[in-house]
Amino acid sequence: ALALADFDRVLEATPDDPQLHYWRAYVFWQRREWDRMQDAVERLEALNGQSPLTWELRGHLLIHESDFARAEAAYTHAIEGAGQSPDLLYNRAVARRQLGHYPDARADLEAILLLEPDNPWARLELSNFAFTLGEYEESLRQARAALVIDSDFFEARISEAATLMALGEISEARLRLETMRETFPNEWLVEQLYGDVLSGEGETEEAAACYRRVLAQEPENHLSVRLRLAGALMELGHYEEAEEEIERLLLLAPEGEEAYATRADLYRYTNRPDAMRADLDHLLTLNPENAWALTFRAAHCQWTGDMAGALADYRAALAADSSEAWIWAFRGQFHLRLKQIEAARNDFQRAITLDPEDPWIRRQWAALLQRTGQQELAAEVLDCLIEDAPDDGFARLFRAELYLAAEEWEKACEELKTIVEIEHELSWLAHAALAAFATDEACQQHLTLAETLRPEPSFWGMTPATVLGQSALVAWQRGEHESAVQLLSAALEQMHPGEILWCALHPLCSYLKASPLLALLQAQGQFSLEKGQR
Repeated sequence: ALALADFDRVLEATPDDPQLHYWRAYVFWQRREWDRMQDAVERLEALNGQSPLTWELRGHLLIHESDFARAEAAYTHAIEGAGQSPDLLYNRAVARRQLGHYPDARADLEAILLLEPDNPWARLELSNFAFTLGEYEESLRQARAALVIDSDFFEARISEAATLMALGEISEARLRLETMRETFPNEWLVEQLYGDVLSGEGETEEAAACYRRVLAQEPENHLSVRLRLAGALMELGHYEEAEEEIERLLLLAPEGEEAYATRADLYRYTNRPDAMRADLDHLLTLNPENAWALTFRAAHCQWTGDMAGALADYRAALAADSSEAWIWAFRGQFHLRLKQIEAARNDFQRAITLDPEDPWIRRQWAALLQRTGQQELAAEVLDCLIEDAPDDGFARLFRAELYLAAEEWEKACEELKTIVEIEHELSWLAHAALAAFATDEACQQHLTLAETLRPEPSFWGMTPATVLGQSALVAWQRGEHESAVQLLSAALEQMHPGEILWCALHPLCSYLKASPLLALLQAQGQFSLEKGQR
């Protein structure tokens, strides 16, 4: 501010001095006063438009405007006029990295280090460069090399923390950021990264609080933080608040792809499939090759019975991105439900090769093995998954269903009891099954809990057919046999194309000697987990 006042006083006496106008514009750049800088640069261009100093300042403005191609050209003009100064090379390297011109960007940075081997900014940009390419070990090495030169280098400490997070070193990143929060208490970027760490460790409430503190500082300038906050609120089940944040985000960036994707996800979880489909369609007008949107639109097509539309979208999704295991698994599940076993096998093999540790993919692989009569192999897959993730209630329920199909009642009950003990979201199904093997008083307790915990049917959660099937089982065990038959009939009528009812229904109805229910299941071919291959 004092410098600006001095420049203005001198400019009253010498209004056409280019050097003074340069320094005045430079101060505006340092203060991030972009409108005033723009005016100052235009004045400088009128006085000396081809000066290297003018080209440098114009490059700074263009970087701010994300016009990286013109920024690169401006810095090149400045270098041609002034020579290879480290500052100019650094700024051109930033523009080139943003453009994806990686070899040229690296050449600029290496030229800086020839001029100044201890230049921390060049090391930082090499760290950013490696991070962009997914070379996280090299990114960390360069960030730490910058910190050897200057241990208080804020941007290098941020790069180190971000790279540790990318490497999965969450605890170490957390320690770094906790120290930085004390040293730089008002730096929003530190708070944002700390929120990301907390989110990664499952401390979602605390993460949301971090994002709120960032937005309290500059509510209009942090679109990505508002998106993170919306995601955290969704994870906490605060859907109304999440929707409000997304609406604010869309006011700030009406064509933001990520905002539409997040809102579509919110509609998916809040059982608004038509609204989800509308956002997916809009998202695909913005980016027709968005593999995520194509995959979930395919799921919506499948839900509505548009199998041709689903298959077309799955194909387009994999053409856009064949590296995502979950997309292959989604299409594999689609083929499996239509009993296209060989196509399902091929897709699941691709999925499990790309991501052999994903629990959902492993469960779907087990389902394929079971559907092709390979119950023992399916059991092995589930046993390994349960050993790796003891609280995976979905895997335990599927394992219990295999035990029920094999009439290994005690082992089935052990799995079902564990689902109840860990208070998994599938407890309502576990209680309905456990009631079949319980004494009178315990049976009634299980049936009451099965009804109390039963969720509302939804597009993405439990289907109406699954919920009605469980209700039929509960009604039969309460002695309401006529009602049970009506409920199961309604469940069969509401099944989507390719859907299979709750797999435990057949073995449980067999155990309970519920002949009318078994007759209905037999008529619909609901034998997916019977002993042997059907």
